[in-house]
Amino acid sequence: METTVNQPWCSPQHKPTTTVLPDSPEDIERYAMHSDDLQPTSDLHSSTLQSVSAKIVVVGDYQKPITLGRGGASTIKIGRRNRQISRIHVSIEYNNESQHFQLTVLGLNGANVDHIRYGQHAIVVLEDHSFIDVLGDHIEFRIPPPPRDEKSEEIFNKECVEEEKPEEEEFKEEKANDLSIESIEEEKVAKDEKTNDLSQVEEKENESQEQEQDYSEVIIDALVFSRTSSMPISDICSRIMKSNPVYAEQSRELWIERIKKVLKEKPFFGEIQRKGKTADGSPKENLYYYNSELDPVEWRRATYTQVGRSARKCTLKDKQYFWKIPPKLGRHRSSYIPPPAQSEAKSKRVRQNEQNENNEPKKTKL
Repeated sequence: METTVNQPWCSPQHKPTTTVLPDSPEDIERYAMHSDDLQPTSDLHSSTLQSVSAKIVVVGDYQKPITLGRGGASTIKIGRRNRQISRIHVSIEYNNESQHFQLTVLGLNGANVDHIRYGQHAIVVLEDHSFIDVLGDHIEFRIPPPPRDEKSEEIFNKECVEEEKPEEEEFKEEKANDLSIESIEEEKVAKDEKTNDLSQVEEKENESQEQEQDYSEVIIDALVFSRTSSMPISDICSRIMKSNPVYAEQSRELWIERIKKVLKEKPFFGEIQRKGKTADGSPKENLYYYNSELDPVEWRRATYTQVGRSARKCTLKDKQYFWKIPPKLGRHRSSYIPPPAQSEAKSKRVRQNEQNENNEPKKTKL
């Protein structure tokens, strides 16, 4: 009979743990390495194989060259953080004479093509699936499909045109009739446009005649309500265009011609002729002012004389001012000390006292 020993029940979380002594058989089995733990070398991948798998595929172009480099001007950007790669390191283009794609090495550090090293300015003929190594950046070159022959396309287009010719001959008569109708309609439209242009010109002339009556008042407003009583034509024009936004829509040259015409025709505008040149070398403009005494309109003469000020007689003539260069002082300008003002006053008083004493008789004591 087997005897069973009743042991206390424990939960799985609180199971009794047995201590493993060092150098015991259990400890050796736990840390030992078996042959089953090793992996075969065929399942391992080296870093070189991974780098070769990550490569760029470049398809050639028969018309334009393809450039590879670090700069923004290159067609394909490579080696963004690699300073050894030039801004335009490699160029691939098609040579019509040899009818092959060629790679030109432009960078100082060269490049590898099909595991062969080439230096700067080297020209290499590329084939389909050529492997290019530019300082760590791997590129695979592919030859594009051949372009279509232009002659075959021309022959195909001619055949299509010949097929369409009989259809065009059938519609020639209809097109001629359509063209005659269109020409008649175009003539009508041209006549209508001419009449519209003439009407617009007449309207513009009428508007200009109506506006010319008010130009003198606008010019008087600009002259009277300004700080200066006289102004040149350019200042009058700019003041009018600023005060009235409607006038600003028209051209400045047109306004200058209108102002000149009004200033010459109206007798109540005076002119001050000026001579000489300005600082930039251009001749000085003549000044114009408003003379209220010669204005035939009474209400305008009364209102403007009360509101504004008329030009003074001293300002009706142009005075030229010249700048004179001051005289140069000597080298020892700091050594010269002017006399004080008080000493001059004292000397004058002494002189006056001496003159008075000489003129008056001396008093003698008794």
